[in-house]
This record gives sequence, C-alpha cells and structure tokens, in this order.
Amino acid sequence: MVDRWFAEPIRVILLSSSTFSPNPTGYPALSKTHQALLTKYTKQRPTPYILLSDQLAANEKVRYEPLSYLVYIRHLQKNQPPQSTVEKYGSGYQDYLQTPLQPLSDNLESITYEVFEKDPVKYDQYEKAIKLALDARDAASNTLVVPSLVLPAL
Repeated sequence: MVDRWFAEPIRVILLSSSTFSPNPTGYPALSKTHQALLTKYTKQRPTPYILLSDQLAANEKVRYEPLSYLVYIRHLQKNQPPQSTVEKYGSGYQDYLQTPLQPLSDNLESITYEVFEKDPVKYDQYEKAIKLALDARDAASNTLVVPSLVLPAL
C-alpha cells in the first residue's frame, strides 16, 4: 500500500510523536521500517518537508524535548545511502515523459551529446550485447574463443 503512495507528489509527511520509541541512549528513534520509508521518500525529493505532530493522547506526557525529534530527522537525512549511477543520471526526470531527441534532424548543443556519452545504462547494455554476439559467433564457428570486449568508462 505504501508503494502506491510513492508515485504521488507528496510534499509533507506527518509523524506523530507516538511513532517514535526510545533508542538505547534514551532519545527518540524510528523503527527500521519507518526509517526505510523516510529514506525512500527522501531519495525521490532530496529535501522533503517533514512535520512533527505534537498531538498527544490526553493521558500521555511529553517524552522528549521537541528539538530531539529534529536532531534525529536531520541525522537520518545526513546518513542517506549514496545514490547509484542511474539515480544520479536520472535525477529530476523520474516523473516526466521526455520527448526523444533527434540528433540527425535537430541542431543539438554539445552538452547534450556529453549527456549521451555519460549514459551508464546504454554502455552497460552495449557491452552485454557485444559479449553475447562474440559468444554466439564463437559457438557457431567452434574456433578459438576471443576474450570478451570490455569498454572503458568515460
């Protein structure tokens, strides 16, 4: 159910203070599931707006200083796992359909071609296709196997 909301343009995440539980040092912390959820949303939008709800049940006392929640959320934001190459390459374009570029009919800027050259998926697939073609050729001819071609990273 949560994955369905991931595609929505969420701008605010409300966290109730009851979502937090004390860590071994006595400060507020979120469960691993909640941490993973916040990490997932933070990857989509690098600076999500997170509001901490101070709504408490009538019989519940304030367990932590309000600043300790903010310190914990900032800690989670700082310790995000690094983006993969594909995530870096596609940053900002996740939810947009792109018009295909026509390099033969349009006068494209040189920076556009530079972006084409940095496409990690294209070169990974290109390398796999060449290896498969060489393996198929070698299997068909029953000759000495040629080492697979590895393209240098640009």
